[in-house]
Amino acid sequence: MIVCLLLALSLLAGCLKDEVGGVRLSNDEPVEMYSVPRQVAVMLFHTGGAWTASTDATWLKLKKESGPGGTDTLVIITTEKNLTGAPRTAQVAVESGGQREMVTVRQSDEYAIFDPKEIVMPAEGGTLDVSFRTNVADSLQLYVSAHLVEHLVDTRKEQDSAASRADKTGSLEWLRVEPNDSSAERSGYFFLSINSKFGGRIDLDTLKFTQLTSQKAAEPDSTAQ
Repeated sequence: MIVCLLLALSLLAGCLKDEVGGVRLSNDEPVEMYSVPRQVAVMLFHTGGAWTASTDATWLKLKKESGPGGTDTLVIITTEKNLTGAPRTAQVAVESGGQREMVTVRQSDEYAIFDPKEIVMPAEGGTLDVSFRTNVADSLQLYVSAHLVEHLVDTRKEQDSAASRADKTGSLEWLRVEPNDSSAERSGYFFLSINSKFGGRIDLDTLKFTQLTSQKAAEPDSTAQ
């Protein structure tokens, strides 16, 4: 991998070693981004002189917008979800010495949104009354903070249940939270996610969860000597 990168750098630099200005991108394929904020894409480029970069999209930002020339990286970051209902594209321009190269950025339209962003449950527990909206029900997965899993009960029939799958109806009412008999609050997060085509997972939305402590457990024993 390091050898390939060094070779790419050499080829880019070689094309421009005798030029003043000019831009060479490492590839001209569109940059594919998921529909979540803080997605990062990196593209290698080389210029024969000082360069500037800019974008026409409010849902993108660039980590660096100028440099002295030579080999550098263009770091593109998403700033918001795509809730337009369709994939959208934007352009990033890299300019040097009067030459401009355009990078097309495409943001997909998958989304999953919890209706509440935070839920506080009483100590006695009960049904997780949480709904969500999504356009990727078939590939949606539900992840939960590890220390909360042991306190959740899947109430669906065994043949219909899958621990990591989210309910297609847009509700988590099939999950029951056990009573909290301890003297400490329970807290954690629920994540609606999809698998990345590059490996790993993409969290489309997050729900903060808190379960209050049992007052009986929290209060000191008045009979204690």
